Amino acid sequence: ISRNLKTGGLFVFDCFNQVAMARDEPVLRVSGDRRIVPHFDVFTGKFYIQYEGDVGHVLRHRIWSPDVLIEIMGSCGLEVLDRYRPFTRAPATKDDYKIMFITRRSP
Repeated sequence: ISRNLKTGGLFVFDCFNQVAMARDEPVLRVSGDRRIVPHFDVFTGKFYIQYEGDVGHVLRHRIWSPDVLIEIMGSCGLEVLDRYRPFTRAPATKDDYKIMFITRRSP
């Protein structure tokens, strides 16, 4: 991503927060005939979400802590400008399941 950005270019993304998930693991959710069954392995950082019902899909993620992500981004030439709760201007906390990062390609 960093190689495809011009110097000063922005990259905005959101991701799950390993720290929050380790503290408070996701739970089964049921809505009508749909079930969302999560499984998080705190030791490997692997996160699976199985959607049951009319969707029938499994989503696989590798979850990282914000500190590890910031270190990786820095080594790739991305500077973290800020972190928010997704779709808000509220600062992200260690307890937020998702974090939106705003980054910029360094010179």
